[in-house]
Amino acid sequence: MAQTESAPHHTQFSGRGNSAVSFLKPLDIEYISGNLSLVLYPNPAKDKITIEMRSLEDLTDFRLELYAFDGRSIGSVFQTERLSGNSNTEIQLPELPAGMYRYRFTSSQGYALGSLMIVR
Repeated sequence: MAQTESAPHHTQFSGRGNSAVSFLKPLDIEYISGNLSLVLYPNPAKDKITIEMRSLEDLTDFRLELYAFDGRSIGSVFQTERLSGNSNTEIQLPELPAGMYRYRFTSSQGYALGSLMIVR
């Protein structure tokens, strides 16, 4: 996985093929697969995050799941059958204690794993 700096506090991570994940503030990305191109911010987050999708194709079966850092499932915080390839989606986070959480984005085009900090 290659990492490039494209602007201050904007880091882009590229996986196999045409896949890339970008973040306005660097986010701990551990694995990316498939053809994903998205921006997630802010991180750390308080009560909501925004996902910016930039893709030639719509994403289907899109889901964002959160896990406690010990691997315990918090559950799905966002799920939709179709998400426009060029869209901004605001997601309300569940009321959780401040701390580090793991996330998994999944869609028909691939998935990404990483960490998200929640502050209160």
